[in-house]
Order: sequence, then structure tokens, then C-alpha cells
Amino acid sequence: MNPIRLRPTTKDSIGTTAFFRNRILFNTLFNELKACNYSEVTVLFHACSIGAEVYSFVIQYYLGGYDRYFNLKVHATDHEKEFVNYAFKGEYPAKVVKAFKDEEIKYFDFKKSLFFIKNKVSIKNKVKRHVHFLDAKSFTEFETIKKYNVVFLLNAFVYVEGSMQSKTIDKICKYNTDFFVTTAFHMDQIKDDLQRNSYLPVLTNQVEIHNGWKDRRIDSISGELNPQVYADWRLPVFSKVDSFEYRYCSIFSKRLPRL
Repeated sequence: MNPIRLRPTTKDSIGTTAFFRNRILFNTLFNELKACNYSEVTVLFHACSIGAEVYSFVIQYYLGGYDRYFNLKVHATDHEKEFVNYAFKGEYPAKVVKAFKDEEIKYFDFKKSLFFIKNKVSIKNKVKRHVHFLDAKSFTEFETIKKYNVVFLLNAFVYVEGSMQSKTIDKICKYNTDFFVTTAFHMDQIKDDLQRNSYLPVLTNQVEIHNGWKDRRIDSISGELNPQVYADWRLPVFSKVDSFEYRYCSIFSKRLPRL
């Protein structure tokens, strides 16, 4: 079943998101992190919307047994303060569980006793304790002296011009030490933006991850985009087009020498 979309809105933004949007993406990344042999992994989620993908990531950390190998610390932020506050609360419409696996539901509490009339589900404290929500900040303006093993920026570059994508990746590389996870970007320049900052594509499960974006995969791309969108968020059938290693990839590695 496709993930159930959540579309919170503010005056200026629509924060489309979903739980467990691409399970194979997260599991592939966790296996890469396990191979690093770190005792602790720090993660930053930009453009986190109302937190569904952030909490999904932590839940898959437990489901995969990765808590046996390293401690996970997650920071998350979004440019909309209302979204950050919603995410911090950690309560969601009960309908989202319809797309969950049985083992995933165990990480949520229900607000009423009868299953079919529950209005909301909330994230269990076991999951929430891994996540610290930062003050609201746009990914284009974010600055920090902290270093993060992993930085996520999912489905956001399409809302800025290509020049801003370049500037943002140049900034991210300064506080990201190992893996950058990004999707829905300006494909025509992503290779140059990443190579300039010493990122290489992680090709493990590339096809499966590509096909895992079920709400973005379209067999035949046609029609114009919304005028507020600067790049195509839609994914065609996977094929070895020019620079497919970058265009159709989501996980990029930057292994710098450790001091």
C-alpha cells in the first residue's frame, strides 16, 4: 500500500509528507552506518515538515536492530515554526496506520480504546527521546558549528532555483561528515554540485530505492509543473541515462579523514 500523505498547510507553505515513505532508503543507509563502526551517529533533518519521516527513521533504527550497534541522535528543523511545533508534539491522524506494517504500529500509542474510532496516534517516548527539534530555520539559511554524520534534505530543492541548490550543498558539506541524503533536486546540475563537494553516490539498492518513491514514480512524464516549483519532482522509469548514478540516487557518501 502507498504511504498515506499528510498535507499540513500554513499561509505560505504546504508540508507534504508521509510515514515510511521509502523503507529501503532508510535501511540501506543504516547498513552503511553500521559498517562505519561508530558508537554514536548524529543526524540532521532539514525541511522536516511535521516530523513523519524523522520518526519513521528512528522507528526503522529499532526495527532493524541497529540500536545494538550505535546510539542515534537526531536534530530536525523546518522553515515553518508551526510544522516544527506539530512535529514536537508527535500526534497524527489515526488514518496513517492503515499503511503501516504490524511491527511499525507498536511504536505508536492510540488515544481511544476502540480501534476503529481512534482519532489520533502519538509517537511513543522510546522514539521521541532520540529527536531534538531545533528552532525553525530554512535550509538555505541554516548555519551550525556542529558536525553531523548524516544530513537529510528530502523533496525540497524543487522549491528553490538551481543556484540556491548549489549554494546550499556547498554549505551542507561543511557540517556533514559522512552521508548526504537528498531527493527531488535539479537533476541537470546535481552531479556537479555533489562532485564539487566530494560526494559520491552510494549505488547499493539504487533501483529499489528509486522504485520505492511510490508517490513520485510516474511511468510517463507529461504536463507542466506548478509555477512555484523550479524542478521536476517526478521520477521516470529507472534507466541508465547519462549520469544516472547521480540523477537517480538518493544517498551520497563523503568520507573525510577523521582527526
